[in-house]
Amino acid sequence: MAQETTDYRQVATTLTLAQDTTNLYRYLNGPKTDIPKDIDATERRVIQYAEAGATILKAGNFDAVAVWESPGGKKVADREKSTVESKELKEHHDKVDSVFKELHGLFGHILVKKEGYHLAFLSKRPDSKEKGVVSGLVRPTLEKANKEGKYVYLEAIDYHAIDIYKHWGFKVVKEWVLEEGVPIAFMVLNGEGIFNL
Repeated sequence: MAQETTDYRQVATTLTLAQDTTNLYRYLNGPKTDIPKDIDATERRVIQYAEAGATILKAGNFDAVAVWESPGGKKVADREKSTVESKELKEHHDKVDSVFKELHGLFGHILVKKEGYHLAFLSKRPDSKEKGVVSGLVRPTLEKANKEGKYVYLEAIDYHAIDIYKHWGFKVVKEWVLEEGVPIAFMVLNGEGIFNL
């Protein structure tokens, strides 16, 4: 069962531990990561979302967490600039930044209106054995959006997630592949007539 939380440190811990297992995270940070430092940065980001009015949810004992932006919410501050020193990793960060720049070039005129729900973050702890915790963080908002006639959008960062979101009814509007096994997919639910679906 989903519950709102203000324990942003625990939310950041779950997000970081889950993200550390993704190809995108390794693409951006290389094989060695500094989990405590990354938790600090993620906590700052979660706080930015909370201050902008996002709903921060947890399931179980932080087995899974979600950050939802609601229609009409404030704009969240841009994420921190990368401080990586490696030329290759800097190029990777620049490539991801260019994807989001293109995304906002294509759909920014729609997204700036803040008329839909945005699933900004969704993660499950890699060591969690709890079943259904992710679904419990997502389905209530999808049902609410359906009742309100609102669209829902997200950026999926791995193929397993893309498949799950498709199962829930999301459609891929645009997909980028940064390198083999490292996708970013802009996905929308209830976006017909808005996102040229």
